[in-house]
Amino acid sequence: MAATQIQAKDEMFAMFKTAWDAGATAITTTVPPVYYHGVQKPTTPEANKYFAIMEMIVVDRSQATLAINVVNVGDRMYNNRGLLRLQVMCPLSDAENSDKGLRLCIVAREAFDGKRSPCGVLFRNAKVEPSLSTEVFSKHILTVQYEYNEIT
Repeated sequence: MAATQIQAKDEMFAMFKTAWDAGATAITTTVPPVYYHGVQKPTTPEANKYFAIMEMIVVDRSQATLAINVVNVGDRMYNNRGLLRLQVMCPLSDAENSDKGLRLCIVAREAFDGKRSPCGVLFRNAKVEPSLSTEVFSKHILTVQYEYNEIT
């Protein structure tokens, strides 16, 4: 199965959003807003609110072969690899911020662990890491490796 970069991004973000919307309210009582790469985030986040930032990072795109069984003979098949990165920002004003941040990342991780999207994006090696705190937020980071084929 093959996907375009736009299809792959849309499916990855949709898989995440479905899991996020279903699982986050059990942790923070409301669904924290998610800001996606390329979409303006608030200049000054509210210091007492959880929020997340999701981005797709392309690591490699290499030609794998000439595509077969396609409409246009001679099309090329590319193998695309990269990382999804989710940063969960947790207000330090909440005494349980570290635990909630970890639990929110686990909700997101479960959207990808051992799964494949409808257009064939394969996910592996999802991991959650705490990161350094700022003056206002602690941060937990989920990284997930992805791979898919694209025919052009």
